[in-house]
Amino acid sequence: IVKILDPSGKIFTIVHDANPHPGDRNAILNKLITKFEINFTDYVVTLSTEVADILKRSNKDIKCITFPHGVFDYGFVSEPRNINRDNIFKILSIGRVVKYKGYHLLLDAYKILKGLGYKVQLTIAGDGPIYSLINKKDLDDHNVIIDNKYLSDEEIKMHLENTDMIALPYIEASQSG
Repeated sequence: IVKILDPSGKIFTIVHDANPHPGDRNAILNKLITKFEINFTDYVVTLSTEVADILKRSNKDIKCITFPHGVFDYGFVSEPRNINRDNIFKILSIGRVVKYKGYHLLLDAYKILKGLGYKVQLTIAGDGPIYSLINKKDLDDHNVIIDNKYLSDEEIKMHLENTDMIALPYIEASQSG
């Protein structure tokens, strides 16, 4: 439509991931739509050079522009805490809940720490099918907190302020930004 209204207009398409992650819903459809869009775009915008390189390998004529992700600033600076077996150590995994993020590995690590005598609290915060990825019995522990919803900026800030460590137990990553 842009080209019909203004033949000199330019079309930009943002591509976050060059390839779908394992377990992504609609992965085949998304890949087809992305390929279609790229054929009709003037410039592809990526959030990392890694994604741009993958796209260029499959399409030599593609024109990529890379704008790295900005810094998310929630306006606070955390103070270091002393971590020992007497303090509750708070671990947070935050973001979209999907298979490739390795929640089963995170729960295994949580159980190991508890077995070693550490007081650990695990929070998984974000939207997605958590109960299809993890055995619900593993979540019965009162020190495993699930906040399974889309998080507002205020909720993200609250989670970040109340944690000692952010865990990213990915089983696959694309360096997409």
